[in-house]
Amino acid sequence: MLGTVFSLFWATFVFAHGAAPAPLEILLDSNGEARSTQLEPNAFPDLVRMNIGLAHREEDGTYRYGCPSRWDGYETAQFAVSSDGIELVSLGGGVVRASSDRGCTFEAVEVPEEFGYARDVGWVDGRFYVLGGEETKGALISFGLDRVVRIETTFSSAADDGGFAPDTLSLQSGSPGLVVVAGARPLPQIWKALLPGEGQPTEDWSHLSSPLEGDWNYLSVRHLAVDGTIWLVASTMEGRILVRIQPHPSEDGEFTWSRSEETFENLMGPVEIGSSLVLIADGKSALIEEAANSLSVQQGVDVDWTCLQSVGGYTYVCRLKGVSRMVEPFDVMQPEDTPLFSMNQLGEPGEVCEATDEESLACELDWYHFGGEAGLLDRPPWTDPLGPPSSSGGCNRGREGTVPGLFLIVLLMGLSMRSREISSRDHQSHPTAR
Repeated sequence: MLGTVFSLFWATFVFAHGAAPAPLEILLDSNGEARSTQLEPNAFPDLVRMNIGLAHREEDGTYRYGCPSRWDGYETAQFAVSSDGIELVSLGGGVVRASSDRGCTFEAVEVPEEFGYARDVGWVDGRFYVLGGEETKGALISFGLDRVVRIETTFSSAADDGGFAPDTLSLQSGSPGLVVVAGARPLPQIWKALLPGEGQPTEDWSHLSSPLEGDWNYLSVRHLAVDGTIWLVASTMEGRILVRIQPHPSEDGEFTWSRSEETFENLMGPVEIGSSLVLIADGKSALIEEAANSLSVQQGVDVDWTCLQSVGGYTYVCRLKGVSRMVEPFDVMQPEDTPLFSMNQLGEPGEVCEATDEESLACELDWYHFGGEAGLLDRPPWTDPLGPPSSSGGCNRGREGTVPGLFLIVLLMGLSMRSREISSRDHQSHPTAR
């Protein structure tokens, strides 16, 4: 009887949640370097963002599950992390939350009134930069480890057309560094400024309005090239197009806008691999072919990649069950990659974080919900992305076989109530743009 009840109850949760559990991006590598910095050839990611929470790498090669209940339940929240992995910032439901204990606990960050809904976040040179925006208003704020918020700029009265609603930002370290903010409403624009470093405020803000025709409803910054070229993807009613903003070679401060003639249902990238600019275009590997005032996309072969990420000269792709590093040189007709992370390496949360009984229960509910969907509850996690541990060894972190059915039913009933509570709130999360 218990088995029947459990099976029915379990099936309800497995098929009701939605998208299959999958990785979304690498947040931190095993050199202790944050997003957009270098990974050594044999390094493995220390922190992976998934659509079910976070994965923290353990010394034995397994990964510990990071529970969404720790940052108020938004499992697909956007994240940025400091270079030492201690400080994290999450964006979920439009709220900014920060952690100073590797993601064990989070507190809401108080933002100014003009900030609006939290849209995007990044980390560079010792500070978090967070973009907020709503219709005709928004702001870029930053804060360091002290969490003292500084307004870098506001956008509510920035343009003559009545405002600017920002969508995404991108950060580039350097001396100086660069910050670029893009938005499509009411008219497509980008705002950019210099990052002097050492915690100093941004300098020399300027903005560029698109001369290109078309009704755009979202504008995502995808890549900042060393030569100053800015690559974006614009979403329209017809689909997505690739946009290039290129500095004029002879006129300082002048830029040329170009767009792809093709329209796609989905575009990921571009990223630089050697001298090539690589995309995923409608499920195919692809290269950008550039001319002075035009762009085209050369599609290759079908791929099962669900993300494309450039990290310090290396390129990474997500699949439904893991993350891999691209093998160079890149061949658009025969791309190769090396697995670095598998969802099968993910194990239970453990007792790393100090927590109240209520917090521990909420975390366990997250694990039984999402870990069950991923099929991870009835065996120990792998220690290697290529295969399971040997039968004579391996760490199961306290799990001996399956969890008793009655206990799971009680936990899942608790999860049911909690899931309904979360779904009743505004559960809009940041779109995955990279």
